[in-house]
Amino acid sequence: MTKQYCVHAFFIYWRNCIILLSGLLSGTIVCAQQESSPGFKNDYLLIINTYSSNAPCSNAIINSVQNRLTTDNTIAVYVEHLNTLLIDNQEEFQKVKRDIFAKYAARIPKAVLLIGNPVLILKDDIRAHWGDVPIVATAEMDFVSPDTTSLQTTAIPEEQRVPISKLADKYNLTFLQSRLFPQDNVELLKRMVPGLKKVLLLGDGCYVNQQLHYDMKHMMAKQYPGLEYEFISAADITTEELLARLNTIDTKTTGVLFSSWSCVSNVGGATVLETYSFRVIANIPIPIFAFKQAVMENSGMVGGCIYDEPELLARLQQTFDQIRMGIQPRDIPFYIPEKSIPTFNYPSLLQRNFSVGDCPVGSTFLGRPQNFWQQNKYLLLFGGIAVAALLITFFVRKYIRSLKALNKAQQQQVETSRKLELVLGVANIIPWHMNMREEMVYWDAAPPVNLSGTITTPEKVRVAIPLKECFERIHKEDLKRIQQRVDDLLNGNIQKIHEEYRVVGLDVSDPQINWVEVQATVEGRDENGVPSTLVGSLHIITKRKQMEQELIDTKEQAEESNRLKSVFLANMSHEIRTPLNAIVGFSKLLATVDEESEKEEYIQIIENNNDLLLQLISDILDLSKIETGTMEFVEAPVDVNEMMDEIVRAMSLRAEAKGLAVQFEDCLPECNILTDRNRLHQVITNLMTNALKFTDGGSITIGYRLQSDNMLRFYVFDTGCGIPEKLQKDIFNRFVKLNRFVQGTGLGLPICQTIVQRMGGKMGVESEVGKGSTFWFTVPYRQMEKICKMTSELDRTRVHKSDVTILVAEDNPSNFKFMEAILKKKYNILHAWDGQEAIELYKVHTPHLILMDINMPILDGYGAKDGIRQYSPHVPIIAVTAYAFASDEQKILSSGFDGYIAKPINPDLLHQKIVEILVTRLQILSE
Repeated sequence: MTKQYCVHAFFIYWRNCIILLSGLLSGTIVCAQQESSPGFKNDYLLIINTYSSNAPCSNAIINSVQNRLTTDNTIAVYVEHLNTLLIDNQEEFQKVKRDIFAKYAARIPKAVLLIGNPVLILKDDIRAHWGDVPIVATAEMDFVSPDTTSLQTTAIPEEQRVPISKLADKYNLTFLQSRLFPQDNVELLKRMVPGLKKVLLLGDGCYVNQQLHYDMKHMMAKQYPGLEYEFISAADITTEELLARLNTIDTKTTGVLFSSWSCVSNVGGATVLETYSFRVIANIPIPIFAFKQAVMENSGMVGGCIYDEPELLARLQQTFDQIRMGIQPRDIPFYIPEKSIPTFNYPSLLQRNFSVGDCPVGSTFLGRPQNFWQQNKYLLLFGGIAVAALLITFFVRKYIRSLKALNKAQQQQVETSRKLELVLGVANIIPWHMNMREEMVYWDAAPPVNLSGTITTPEKVRVAIPLKECFERIHKEDLKRIQQRVDDLLNGNIQKIHEEYRVVGLDVSDPQINWVEVQATVEGRDENGVPSTLVGSLHIITKRKQMEQELIDTKEQAEESNRLKSVFLANMSHEIRTPLNAIVGFSKLLATVDEESEKEEYIQIIENNNDLLLQLISDILDLSKIETGTMEFVEAPVDVNEMMDEIVRAMSLRAEAKGLAVQFEDCLPECNILTDRNRLHQVITNLMTNALKFTDGGSITIGYRLQSDNMLRFYVFDTGCGIPEKLQKDIFNRFVKLNRFVQGTGLGLPICQTIVQRMGGKMGVESEVGKGSTFWFTVPYRQMEKICKMTSELDRTRVHKSDVTILVAEDNPSNFKFMEAILKKKYNILHAWDGQEAIELYKVHTPHLILMDINMPILDGYGAKDGIRQYSPHVPIIAVTAYAFASDEQKILSSGFDGYIAKPINPDLLHQKIVEILVTRLQILSE
């Protein structure tokens, strides 16, 4: 208890510091709000909140409305918090009212949302200033006072209540009730606290709590005359006094209901409204039940019978949608919740020694952890697909090593368990004996776990603990079994007890659970043959139980790993053989075909399947790097507009075949950022490729814009088939293909999402079936100066087109033959079989450009480049290599090469790279 009060005092100290700072700043904030004139948009929604800006219940409604409406740039949302607890008299309220209508006099709001019953008093003023403007009201009570001039602060008797339904036509108003359920909550208390004798209601001085107290007082007297009822108000006592009182109540006979607890205080000369005290109240060890979900979610309160908050928020959004479509609020039906939903804060429920079984059937549990199936069902359903033929051996060895490691770990666990059992066998076991007549257990030494909170004698060798207290410490799930085994022993059904069960510690807020092993037998009997004494021993086996569970988990992991390996390899075999079948088959048929049109068709099929197989290998490489944590990111200045134009040009050729238009719309005038260009290019290209696959008509639009959080938001919009909403989250899981008849591995989007997250951004999709999809992602906007590469016309060498010579340094005959076939029609070709020969040929022929393989005999590409640079530091040298990682490209370019081409070589890309470099170095003359 001393520790609890120290923690509480520490929290109160810091809370007062925060309140003091808030009080000093509040004047400045209020002045700024009054002096600034809002820049109203064409339409805006005005929210007038009875409560403070920190009230969790009203904030849940305000945040929901803001999040929905602010996505539409044609409407704005403005909020005014009345803080009615800070209004001491009607003169202050009249001033607040005049300030509000003066502030928004320039333009009438599109609609007005009133939160809380007291604010409904503004309905006549709204009508006087803004005419028949739509009014949406949400409050706890479905009635108001007949007094239309004074701010309501006291309860309204039943005979004076005016139903809000009578105001709908006159004030063009609709109503959604955030209803309280006092009777349902009292019934819940009776269930959760079986010995209930008294009900405490905690509330503050606001009108809703006064009305709730009035209604509960009459309800308790009429329907629960046997229960005592008391209302404790923040207007009467401080939070510290409340905590002191709550710590003295008997939780077995008293149930506590919480409405709200806002205190008005003076800190540093400023009047401050404390709204966070409910979190302090909820953290005390007694169970407290709340009327609203928002209070429960932001504190440690156990639960309560509450209205369906998600349904109310959905109805509220639906109401605003109807108003925007022209439907008047007076024509929209009221929403009145008919029944409550028992809702519980799962962690707090367990901390207060309740279980799920104590709760009503059909209860909702907030914060309840998901089970294994819920967390992994999609991964288990859709398993892995696709692996390249060249990597099969690698993955098989990797999995075999993994299985050997798991098997070794399992053997080590088994060996450790065996040794531990040997140690436990020779360890000191504490003996005890039980006197059945006295119902006392006598220990020959202090028990290894604290079984009692009343009898402890550490200075003595012998300890006596009542049998009842020993049973109270047994875990409730084991208690019935242990009691039955003791009864069987006493009745002679068994000769001895050898049981393992759990023992719960004394700390209620954080109970420690230990496993114990107990053996017992009858030592003596009385003259009637009834057992009089039992003897036995106790030993803690918590560590052994933990090790047993680890062994089970290890075995399950090994079995699951083996199953996933088999599924993965089977799917990879299928995905590889599909394009290989087309490549091999049509390659053989190509030699037997005479018609040019048929040859072009076969060639196109082979090229398409080559691209598919190459993409499959790239995806598997990226997946492997993701799994091993070796994915590389090389940051450098990137001209975003230039890169986007490059992607559009490349994709436009593919889009023309399907009759699609590719557009690049939103962008900044200049955008140079520090990022990994290859990874950014990879993500956008993948999204564009997917759009081409699933769009048969219309257009594909890409662009980007700068957000207020200093993030660049890229998007790819298509007019394709769209994605059902329930499947939109699935597409970012590995190996998921929504259409198995469309080519692809199902790895592109998961890889892209991982890349974006590693770059510090997020990725998502917005789609509607039949209308298209918008895939978006964000990356940090780290602005860089643009690096301009300028080449003067005077520096370029003049040469005739037919004289342009290219030296190809390549040790593989097939690779050289392929490059020669690509280039010989446009350029003169020289060939070197190794790096040393390349240097010799350069000295003799001085070619205009060099294509240099990196991995060659005698002298590699780096050495050949250095040797050539000794004769000409400016001749362009392009590295042609199978090293395709980002780090390889960065190493090649930083070592002095002018360009980089990765194998397998794309002819179009090779021609493009050669032309880009030659036009900067040569002035080519036509014949």
